[in-house]
Amino acid sequence: MAKLIVNLSMLGKRSTGLGVYSKNCVEAIEANFDASYFALDSNLVPEDKVLSCPQSIAIGSGRLAAIKRYFWSKSVRIDEADVLYTPTHHGLIGVRDQVVTVHDLIALRHPSQHFIQFVYFKFFLPRLLRKCKAVFTVSECTKKDIALHYNYPGERIFVVPNGVDVGEFAPVVAVDSSPFLLVVGGGFFHKNVHEILENHELWSDKFRLVIVSASGKYRKYLARKAVELGIAEQVEFMGYVSRLQLVGLYSSCAAFIYPSKWEGFGIPPLEAISCGRKVVVSDIEVHREILADSVRYVRLGDRQSWIAAFTYIEKAELSDLEIKSRAQVLQQYSLENARKILVEKLHEVYPSLSEVN
Repeated sequence: MAKLIVNLSMLGKRSTGLGVYSKNCVEAIEANFDASYFALDSNLVPEDKVLSCPQSIAIGSGRLAAIKRYFWSKSVRIDEADVLYTPTHHGLIGVRDQVVTVHDLIALRHPSQHFIQFVYFKFFLPRLLRKCKAVFTVSECTKKDIALHYNYPGERIFVVPNGVDVGEFAPVVAVDSSPFLLVVGGGFFHKNVHEILENHELWSDKFRLVIVSASGKYRKYLARKAVELGIAEQVEFMGYVSRLQLVGLYSSCAAFIYPSKWEGFGIPPLEAISCGRKVVVSDIEVHREILADSVRYVRLGDRQSWIAAFTYIEKAELSDLEIKSRAQVLQQYSLENARKILVEKLHEVYPSLSEVN
């Protein structure tokens, strides 16, 4: 029987979207398979199952981390009887018949945002995919994207979606504060938060705008734009927040807005729905796939569509269709269902995997 080796070497100690997804995968794997882990964070996996890897290769470990990670990945070998799974796109170049998870191809669409990631997705990921037995991804939309861009066989791409912990992301008593709109993700231009600012006449006399996970050049751009538009007092920037803080923000906001131009999945709208809030998202393919009728959609660049969206935020109640769809969406993308699908797909790709006793 094959033993499962899970590659978490790229994950540092600070929680990220990739880290949360990986943590959920680990919990499913621990309950079902005999596994060992390349890992740096002992809080993520059982200490007695950790395989050593250098601290310098984790995301956020410095400007050379990606280069060091690449050369380390070329040097790694595993037992021929074992199989390798990586819950991110950072597979190990030296291992054949592995599975990696490609969450999105945003780096290819917006190369200036993160040039090193663009180089990886453009030149190195195709080499890695040739060594993969299968590819996991998080949505049908991204599956289609991977198949088209890399000419990768669709029958070897499996959708293993994100999952929301509805016990963790549940409404809490709102803290008294002035009414505010919430955005999560203000680090990159494709998040398109500036379009909310450009439509400030529709909301700035009624709400503040709180932008979480705001960082880097895009945060500076948004701050300048707020000043230019005369709404700097109405816009609040927050960097990294804990999961507990995030639940409080979701529960307290008048509405959650997610106007991205592109996403591989987009989990924050589901978290906001789970916390019982009104949600407005951009009308893009992946949002339609994941969120169905549980939210209101806004056509980017369409002033009348934004007017309708803010009228909904101010005046409308959740419709019966929204309420029904929310229950269905949260069930489909529950943490339990996501873990179940991961186990099923790993079994499908590797029928000989050793299970827990």
